[in-house]
Amino acid sequence: MKTKFMKRAISFALVLLMVLTLFPLTALPTLAAEISPSSVSVNGGVSFNTTRLYYKNGEAQATDDSVGYNAYYNAATNTLTLSDYEGGSIGIGGAIAGDVTIHLVGNNTITTNEQKALFSTNGGGIIVVADADATLTINQTANAYSELYGICTSTTQNVGDLVFKGKANVVVNQSGTNEQKVSGLYAGGDISVMESASLSVDCASTTTYSGNSAGYAIYAGGEIVFNTAGAIYADMSDVQSTNGNYGVYAASTVTLSAFSELRIITRAGAYSTPIYPAYSGNSFNSSDLTNDGVRTTVYEPKGVVTPAISDGVLSWEAFGDVAYDIIVLNSQSQVVVNEQGHGSTSFSLKARLDYLVVPSGYYKVTIYSKKNGNNVQSKQIIYSYTSPTPMLDAPTNLAWSGSVASWDAVANATSYEV
Repeated sequence: MKTKFMKRAISFALVLLMVLTLFPLTALPTLAAEISPSSVSVNGGVSFNTTRLYYKNGEAQATDDSVGYNAYYNAATNTLTLSDYEGGSIGIGGAIAGDVTIHLVGNNTITTNEQKALFSTNGGGIIVVADADATLTINQTANAYSELYGICTSTTQNVGDLVFKGKANVVVNQSGTNEQKVSGLYAGGDISVMESASLSVDCASTTTYSGNSAGYAIYAGGEIVFNTAGAIYADMSDVQSTNGNYGVYAASTVTLSAFSELRIITRAGAYSTPIYPAYSGNSFNSSDLTNDGVRTTVYEPKGVVTPAISDGVLSWEAFGDVAYDIIVLNSQSQVVVNEQGHGSTSFSLKARLDYLVVPSGYYKVTIYSKKNGNNVQSKQIIYSYTSPTPMLDAPTNLAWSGSVASWDAVANATSYEV
């Protein structure tokens, strides 16, 4: 019996192995590693647990009360939701490497004097996302560390990505003393800014750093990709060092695909670099100005064009996709013209306003399109419009005499309706 059982077991195992080899490895689902609640902490060390998954501002420990929470951790999805959070540093640790999503709701603030403000030490990444407009502001001031990190994954290995997407607006204000090497964003892996996310990173160090580099506003051990409708600002001008500081630095590549504006400010000098290495991707207009020891480099998409108006005809250089949306607002910011899917680079604006019989005045004109799935737009211009149709005043001094109505004559009126 044992021999027969063993033969059947071996046959079954061989059949199972043969069946599995028929499927590509990609057919098998990949399950995300579940990060334990106890591995996630807020407010400088307040950890969650399986029964206490909520945190309220100012409390000394997590709670099971979900009413009015400011932080909530969902271990099933590895998601930490911040809702008008105000507190200390936030950390992800543990022995299991996995990505954690930071879901922003409302206005959130981390204030800390610790070495790291928002960090992961388990080898995983951090994904910051917002479904609606929401902010995360980090105010970090410290003087007890040789190196300072605002948002970071691994600082010793090339693992752990930083991803910013949705409508997340992330602001890092970082200041260090005592020979601090400062890094606003630091990813062991890649950094991606996508969809409509925005970044603003401002680093400062009051003491000259003696190492090879004073730090980075944005650093990736892998690649950096900017592909967003939002703006990106990186300021290293208050880092007191002649040994070098970088606005945007990638150990691999920097790819600039889309953004409304990329502004990088560094100290002037041979050791200060706006972007390293030289970026690839789309072509951008750029300006580079040095004044009082501060170097400001601005990149704008070539799609940012300024429309022109001649004899009432609006024209512009082609940008984005082939279809354009033309939006015209009056002085009260009310939409007067909403031309969707316009197929050429000119538009008879005066003729349209004449047809609509709008009053004379100033009108704001903006042209919208899309590029690589992202919204792009022209610069807004002001059009001074003079209507060919006299605008009539309302009749005044209305009076009745029995069944007869009378009023003062209105200039330029040819008829009246009662």
